[in-house]
Amino acid sequence: MKENKEISALLQLIDDPDEDVYNTVSDKIISFGKDIIPNLENLWETVVNEDTQERIELLIHRLHLRDLTAEFEVWKNGTANLLEGAILVSKYHYPDMQPAVILQEIEKLRRNMWLELNNYLTPIEKVNVLNSIFYNYYKQKGVEFAYNNPDDYLINKALESKKGNAVNNGIIYLVL
Repeated sequence: MKENKEISALLQLIDDPDEDVYNTVSDKIISFGKDIIPNLENLWETVVNEDTQERIELLIHRLHLRDLTAEFEVWKNGTANLLEGAILVSKYHYPDMQPAVILQEIEKLRRNMWLELNNYLTPIEKVNVLNSIFYNYYKQKGVEFAYNNPDDYLINKALESKKGNAVNNGIIYLVL
């Protein structure tokens, strides 16, 4: 976002010790939307006060959360595609994540499975083909539930590391 006098003044007031002033300033900054994030990141790099840096980080997080909440509302009221929902969950921890990478990886898996399937296979043979490609060819592994490790629940990390818990691998399997 282009720097103007109003934005400059607001950014200078982030370190104000008065909570009322800070709340008013932060609400105004949030109203600018995601476009102000580069300005906040630039300010974070130049400020030496750790408390101010923490405030800036919280503002950036609030901006990402506001946009993500809006995306969840659109998803909920739209088609409610399971893959889109899993990508939105991943965007909570990785806001700059590119969904195209996940979609390409899923499409690659789907294409390989489609090539191996035909109408003459029984249902159990189809499941065996899917399992063979998913777990043997792509080497996807399962891990135990670790509630303190959120990466085990994120589709981008499961596809990247080839490891996921039962929920995450199940989501990928259902999408395929």
